[in-house]
Amino acid sequence: MALDDTKNISAEQRELDEFMQQQEGLSQLQGTVRHLTGFCWNQCINSPSTPLDRTERACLQNCVNRFYDSMNIVVQHLSGSQ
Repeated sequence: MALDDTKNISAEQRELDEFMQQQEGLSQLQGTVRHLTGFCWNQCINSPSTPLDRTERACLQNCVNRFYDSMNIVVQHLSGSQ
């Protein structure tokens, strides 16, 4: 195997590794969104109706905002500890 072939394989492997990391991050984000949706739905919605009433909408918005705030705190903490 020529040196150029080895470099190409190495570059391709790095590219594949980066793609896989991006896909894993996307998968984790989607899982978090599913969890958040279920959690906030269970906390805020008593009986589904169309449209949601004002109290349910406010509860959902507050639930999502608190989750977002807590995730930012965790990310900041993890970024600072590395």
